[in-house]
Amino acid sequence: MAEPSYFLVLLLFFCSLFLKSQSFDFVYNGFNGSDLVLDGYARIKDKALKLTDRSQNVIGHAFFPKPIPMFKNSSLDVSTFSTHFVFQIVPSDANRGGYGFAFILSPSTQLFGAQGGHYLGVLNPSNDGKSSNHLFIVEFDTVTGYNETSDRYGNHIGINVNGMNSIASESASYYKGTQKKEDVDLEEKEPIQAWIDYDGLAKTSECNSFSIISFKTNQTSNIYIH
Repeated sequence: MAEPSYFLVLLLFFCSLFLKSQSFDFVYNGFNGSDLVLDGYARIKDKALKLTDRSQNVIGHAFFPKPIPMFKNSSLDVSTFSTHFVFQIVPSDANRGGYGFAFILSPSTQLFGAQGGHYLGVLNPSNDGKSSNHLFIVEFDTVTGYNETSDRYGNHIGINVNGMNSIASESASYYKGTQKKEDVDLEEKEPIQAWIDYDGLAKTSECNSFSIISFKTNQTSNIYIH
């Protein structure tokens, strides 16, 4: 396990989410004046949302302030949704960054007892993996994984449900105009744009389909997790 080090995460310069069944959407083009629910070390400065500073072993959260209708009417079928955002991980010059960050869908903005490290500020050893969490997590992991058998390599993106053990993961990479896969370093200090799409119809037919599509600078990154 890598030791935690100083890190800084800038997340969501631009964000939108669209639930096709209910036509719900929102956009942030800069965060000054936004009413995001912040805690921990998260703060807004110069229009950017900073989840942490360069202190060791710290976490920060930023949540949309209102509940998002995730279910189709009164059924338990999850709606199709799409979101995209730009993030930037900027380690100090002397150290690599922390363990990464996570995009989550949560029934609450209060993540009691959440720890840093491999728990990415979302869970802790006592509640990790519990079905009562009701969490959907997309992890942008920069350190060798929480589960050494399934997340053996750092610098990957994983899909998690209720815990930090990924049900699917893929190394961070992109296709630059060809079918050749090129690695991309999540900690390279450059802005990276990420898409997260969930197909609710496929979910109801027992065919989970997730896709994450990232763009970095002038290069296109496509990461598909099925």
